Amino acid sequence: MSEQPMAQVIDEAAQWMALLHSGHLSEEDAAAFQRWHDGDAMHAQVFRRMSQGLGEAKRPGLQRLPEEQVIAALQLPSGRRRFLRNSLGALGGLGVTALAAKTVGERIWAPGDLQTLTAERRSFVLDGGSRLTLDAQTRVSPRPPSTLYVHQGALQLECSGPSLTLETALADIEVKQGGTLLLAQRFDGEVRLTVLARQSVVRTRQGDALRVRAGQQARLIAGQAPWLGRADPAASAWLSGLYEARESTLGEVVEALRAYRHGVLRVTPEAAKLKISGLFPLDDSARALRLIAAALPIRLASVGALWVSIDLA
Repeated sequence: MSEQPMAQVIDEAAQWMALLHSGHLSEEDAAAFQRWHDGDAMHAQVFRRMSQGLGEAKRPGLQRLPEEQVIAALQLPSGRRRFLRNSLGALGGLGVTALAAKTVGERIWAPGDLQTLTAERRSFVLDGGSRLTLDAQTRVSPRPPSTLYVHQGALQLECSGPSLTLETALADIEVKQGGTLLLAQRFDGEVRLTVLARQSVVRTRQGDALRVRAGQQARLIAGQAPWLGRADPAASAWLSGLYEARESTLGEVVEALRAYRHGVLRVTPEAAKLKISGLFPLDDSARALRLIAAALPIRLASVGALWVSIDLA
């Protein structure tokens, strides 16, 4: 269940609806909206109710609204709520408690799936005693008897029971009892594997097989041979709510922050190439952005609480 106040969710949903109907939606904006929508069951519930109030049945929020409604949605929070009551009727007669009750059990995408929301980390104890810790916006599907399919995100697996297999779009990774590893499936499809204890066997879809030992890291990219090298000491920082940048590009840092921030976080291609080192708090993305702005020649521009754009100063 979402821990956000209902008023805040309504305001965010109204802003997203206005953007979706503005005629200026980029691919990045659409992806950010999808992360917001799918990252919290309450978000999906409120947005669906708003769309139903407009009588949009097939693809909620993707048809154009009358211009005066778009303008109304962009007004102050009180105006957005008035817009919802009078124009949408989305929440009429539906109390907060009733709506919240419908979100119970909707954290998962499918029966048995393990999922985290935006800005959320969770740990699960699997059958057999192994522990799985998921980073924000991560989804894993257990496939009995001993396979976990990783759809997206990052995780740590501590295998204390029978051996397990992590299945991704690029490879199968076998983890023996006593093994511990970190796995991250990036937004661009690249898979990064860091072994912390024992060793893991990686079998790629291209037929390559390699052993990754404790203290080593493997990178898998579609159409390329696997890369194997020393582990990155910063790979596990997210477990403590931090992102450790070591001559990282700003684009990489922004990508990590997106999983912890509702709304749109954009960075221009020129600014994304800047290099930065430092320790940034994932659980306070606004502070992280201020720290980045103090360290780099960039300019932050925001529209409300949900839209931040980063460009060269």
